[in-house]
Order: sequence, then C-alpha cells, then structure tokens
Amino acid sequence: MYASEIAPQHLATDQVQYGTVNAALDARYCQSVRIGCIEMERITEEIIIPQFEEIGAMLLKNGFDAELVIFDSESPIKSEVFLCGAGLRIHKGEATHAIVYTGDPFKFEFNLQTHNHLGETSEYDMQYHTLNPSQLYKRLLGFLEESFKDVNFASLRDLTNDSWQTYEGPFTVKLDIGNGNFTILATAESIDEASRLASLYCKSSPCEDKIILFDNTGRKVC
Repeated sequence: MYASEIAPQHLATDQVQYGTVNAALDARYCQSVRIGCIEMERITEEIIIPQFEEIGAMLLKNGFDAELVIFDSESPIKSEVFLCGAGLRIHKGEATHAIVYTGDPFKFEFNLQTHNHLGETSEYDMQYHTLNPSQLYKRLLGFLEESFKDVNFASLRDLTNDSWQTYEGPFTVKLDIGNGNFTILATAESIDEASRLASLYCKSSPCEDKIILFDNTGRKVC
C-alpha cells in the first residue's frame, strides 16, 4: 500500500506513535552508551593507568624504556571526549613490546592486546565489572614473565590474590532509595554473576551511583 492510499488522519497518528517509540528507545540507547563512556573513562583512570605506571616503573628499574600512551575518543552520542584506554610500549635495543587496553562503551567491555618483539599478538575481552587490579595482573602476568625473564614480578603476583574471594554469597544487587532504605533488584550465588547483573541495571538506569552490590553478610562490594 502506498502512502497516498492511507487516510491522512491514520498516517498522522501512525507517524506520531512511531516517532514517540523511537524517541524513547533512542533516549535509552543514548543514556546507556553515555554510561558506558563514563565507566570506560573511570576504569581507565582508576585501574588501567595506575597499574601501567606500576609495571612501567618496574621495567625502567631493569633497564627498559617504557612509554605510557593514553587514548581518548569523542563520544558517538554527544560531543564529549572520554578517556577510552591506554597502552604501554616497552623498548630495549631493537626489541619492542606493547600492552594495550581499549574500551567499548557499546558492549561495556575492554579489549586487551599484547604484542611481543617477535610480532606475536594475543587478544582477550573483559567485561567492565571483571576488570579490577587483580584481574588485570592475572591476564598480564604470563605475558610479562615470558617477555621479560630477567625481571622479578613477584610483587605483582602477590596482587593477583583477589580480595573478592573473601566475600560471602549469595550476593544482592540493591537500589538505594534514600534514608537507609533499599530496593532489591536481583540476587545471584556468584559475585561474577551479581556484578554482571549490576552492570545490566547500570546500563538502563539513570541512577547508576545508587546501584550497590552487597554480599550475604551485608558488606558493600561495590
């Protein structure tokens, strides 16, 4: 059926309804991507850069040249610039190694790439909620020890003991509604599953800072 065959009043009504639905979906999509950008920048600033600085300092003490490169990107939704990851380039003589973390605000993931002096590369995707200092070192330690055999990374190995292991399940995702009151959004047996659910709620909620994860004893996880 062509548009000219539809009664004008029906066409107008359909267009308004369609536009309203799209506007709501677009608004939620834009909100989700912006939250993804904000969290991407926070992880870059609070986790990736400090740990790269720590690794770089260790390598500098052992005769390597280390260069920290910080990436930023304009939001695809709005004209805002966010930090989106960082890279660490390591040189000694002709040998060059690189470690790169880049964020994806659409998927709520970071991509880890490692490159050694032989040109061999590896990649691994990590969801936002799993990327903490402990997990960062767990993913990098094998590459570091294999690539820089003369460097003692024992202090980093100690940091791979994840403090999250001390929390007790089941875990509860709650929304802080004020005055010490909370609404339960979800429960899960494992902290990884609870964190995943919390991330999903953060994607669709304008109150990201009020979504809190608790363990079975009432301790605040994040």
